[in-house]
Amino acid sequence: EKSQKTLDLLKELGLGVGDMESKLDWARERRAILLEKG
Repeated sequence: EKSQKTLDLLKELGLGVGDMESKLDWARERRAILLEKG
C-alpha cells in the first residue's frame, strides 16, 4: 500500500515536471513568434 502511494506520487511529480517543461517550451516559442511579428 505504502509503496503504491509513493509510486503514484512520483508519477504525479514526473507528469508535473514534464508539463512545466512543455509549458516553458511553448512560452519560449510563442515569445519568438511575437518578436518576429513585432
